[in-house]
Amino acid sequence: MYRSINFHRNIALEKLDANLKKDFFSKRVIFTRHPTTHCDLFDLQNDNINPIILIREPRSWILSRYIYVMNNSYYSKIDTNKDNVNTKIIENEFSRLNFFLKYWLKYFEKKKKFMIFDYDDFLKNPNLTMFKVLEFFKYENINKEIIEKSIERNSKEFIQKFYGHLNMSRFGNPDEKTIIKKRIEKYVNEYLVKNDVGKNFKKLISLREIN
Repeated sequence: MYRSINFHRNIALEKLDANLKKDFFSKRVIFTRHPTTHCDLFDLQNDNINPIILIREPRSWILSRYIYVMNNSYYSKIDTNKDNVNTKIIENEFSRLNFFLKYWLKYFEKKKKFMIFDYDDFLKNPNLTMFKVLEFFKYENINKEIIEKSIERNSKEFIQKFYGHLNMSRFGNPDEKTIIKKRIEKYVNEYLVKNDVGKNFKKLISLREIN
């Protein structure tokens, strides 16, 4: 979404009082996939930038990514192996993940204020996680009811109830996930043994305790 935003041409923003505009830019929160998808709306070297990153255990992450990209225009043209596994996806996506992990490990060597969340912890207690995020950014007058309702409306349970099914890319088919997980498991484990993705994940997740 950030690619389509031009703050200087936003008519509503231009109507704001100068002090309000300054306040907006100083407190804005930007959601990105940086650095795997570059974002130029901020300067990470600025002391006023306080990042929060959400990371996911590598095996869980690769399963999600594998299912998401396996039928896209690029990977669908690549032949699978004898076990019907597209090893190119595993190789490329783990390389992408490791780039992400190494980037933030290096960045946090010099950064004093940051926050790291494990995706699994977020799933277990989304309310607590969201309140920690808002407190980290020093939001005031937080409406607990609004936050809880927002989390509820974005939950799998609510989507299931609202649409009557979960047949959408956001969630994927649970049975299909189980089949693919078993199919790629051996190759994922082999990759993790040969490379330092798992080690870098543990290093990064351990920084949340230090910080």
